[in-house]
Amino acid sequence: MIANLPVPPTDNLYKFLAIAGLVGLILSCIFPTRWLFICEDEQNKTSEQVAVLLAEEDAASRKIDFVSNIISNSILAQKDQYQHSADKLEVTYSNDEIKAFDAELLDLSATLRVNRAHVKAAIERDSTLVKRVKMMMYWACIAYGLSTIVTTTGFVSWFFFVQIHLDRILRNT
Repeated sequence: MIANLPVPPTDNLYKFLAIAGLVGLILSCIFPTRWLFICEDEQNKTSEQVAVLLAEEDAASRKIDFVSNIISNSILAQKDQYQHSADKLEVTYSNDEIKAFDAELLDLSATLRVNRAHVKAAIERDSTLVKRVKMMMYWACIAYGLSTIVTTTGFVSWFFFVQIHLDRILRNT
């Protein structure tokens, strides 16, 4: 039954613990750092997307204001011209043009709502990414601590339980 146990890749268990702990230390430093860089790149892309969407939202807001002013000024100008005109037939914009402006306003407001939804989703993605980074760093610290304990235990045990006795044997021969 004991013969079926797996054999560690070194000559004793303490050395194996020490080496496994060192590998764990190296991995607990490399992988979280690499993942942190990947998350940072993704966060930069998200920030860039948010900036573009906010610029598009600002442009759409300005265009909405412009078209609203055209419509309101046109209606006021038509009303004023109608009241003060002798023939009462002078019109600034036709009804079709005003309807086209109104349709453009609806399109712009829909675009604005879509852009706001995209901004909200990008901000949510960004906050989720920050939560993931915090969780990854938490687990990296735990892995680093455990690897340090395993490495220290392995090297100390190897020294006191094996190496001291091997040194005595070598001195005696």
